[in-house]
Amino acid sequence: MNTLSLAPKVSPADVERIFNTHIQDVLLVAYLANTIGTQIDLSNRLASANFGATTPTPAAAATRTNTTTTSATPAAGGKY
Repeated sequence: MNTLSLAPKVSPADVERIFNTHIQDVLLVAYLANTIGTQIDLSNRLASANFGATTPTPAAAATRTNTTTTSATPAAGGKY
């Protein structure tokens, strides 16, 4: 039995069409993977960014309030 006679008969145009479709699929998957990776990286950078707004820790907040408890009014009977 001839082994080559068992191979399906496919026209060159069909082979080219199937190949181009496969290449487009591979390129789309690569593009999406790259885009998702970029989005994850951007999300991580934004999550770790400090935009000047700090949230003090409880210890730092307690220290800050203890050092800034002076008032603008004089103490009982005292003068400025």
